Amino acid sequence: MSENTAAAETKKNTVRKRAAAVALFLLILLVMLSFLQRYLCIPVTSDLTRAIQFEKEPEDSIDVIMLGSSPTYSGFASGYAYEKFGFTSYPYALSGSSCNMWKPAMQNILRTQKPRLVVVDIFGGGYDAETVRKGPLYIISSTMPLSPLKIRMASEASKNMNAGDTVSLTFPFIRYHTNVAGNIPSLEERLAIEDYGPSPLKGFETITDAEHFDRLDKACFTSDTIELDKNTEKIITDFIDYCRSQDVDILFVKYPSNMQYSEDFDANKRMNSVLKLAKSKGCNTLDLQKKYYEIGLREDTDWYNRGHTNTRGQIKITEYLGDYIVKIMGVEPSELDAPVRKQWDEAAAYYEALSSLSEEMISSGDVQLIYDSPELVDRTAEYMKAQQKAKKD
Repeated sequence: MSENTAAAETKKNTVRKRAAAVALFLLILLVMLSFLQRYLCIPVTSDLTRAIQFEKEPEDSIDVIMLGSSPTYSGFASGYAYEKFGFTSYPYALSGSSCNMWKPAMQNILRTQKPRLVVVDIFGGGYDAETVRKGPLYIISSTMPLSPLKIRMASEASKNMNAGDTVSLTFPFIRYHTNVAGNIPSLEERLAIEDYGPSPLKGFETITDAEHFDRLDKACFTSDTIELDKNTEKIITDFIDYCRSQDVDILFVKYPSNMQYSEDFDANKRMNSVLKLAKSKGCNTLDLQKKYYEIGLREDTDWYNRGHTNTRGQIKITEYLGDYIVKIMGVEPSELDAPVRKQWDEAAAYYEALSSLSEEMISSGDVQLIYDSPELVDRTAEYMKAQQKAKKD
């Protein structure tokens, strides 16, 4: 081999080594960024936990998606619905969500599930244009793997934000990188959330309290409307078109509440406009506000605040809405293989224990926020063991 040939070969080897080193560096950087983005960017909350646990549900095992914001997870209990009606469901619900999260959420949901029905909590369509929320979109994005679907979701969703940013929705690290240091102390908790599931609590959340409200005024049951802004109309219409393109049936639901302030009444009128729009598009709608007393709700026992039911009210709404889903929407009991059926039988047992535990706490004045988490799973399991022991004794 000549000196020139040897020198050329040496140069090639050096270039290869440098290229390999750069590739390895980029790979390590990508792994680090992926870890930081998934585990340390978004603070640990009940919303994030609920979204993560949804990802752990077996594929094609959820027949009814309960989509929306906090009235969904406070007003509907999936474990109890399964016990009562036999269909599987999950509250893909993020606090404060406006309608701009509906389509991105469904895009994420359909990666792993093929629901027969999506029940949409229309509270998210009752926001005015100035209060559209962005945070829920980043929770959705943080649970989606990088893919063309995620990039498309981010691009579409960014158009419905006051300050749209496709790049930061695709890579939440860009928006939330300053949170990393502050979230390090909660890393152990975050990893614990990742380690358990599918959760037997199925996204459960409530506060163990019972506020006392006056009997509702007739204004709480009005059919009056406030016109929706054009962007909201477009977002809702696009969502309807998307669900239909995916062969997913839709039921738009207004959950009940105890309206107290002018903003509550204005939101209710905007929600009436959402129902009107949905009807005009040929969708099924259900106004549970007008069914308040038919459901059996009581102002003095069933609410932890004016817009959210405790487990007492949750059970009543689940019974009424679940019956509607079966009889009117035609959803039949879910067909499950043995391991998944066992998980849902466990979820029903856990909810029975949870509702009993919650009742004890409400009755004793022990006011706490309790939500789907490793701690509450363990606490409920211990409570169940104590109940079984008490029965034997």
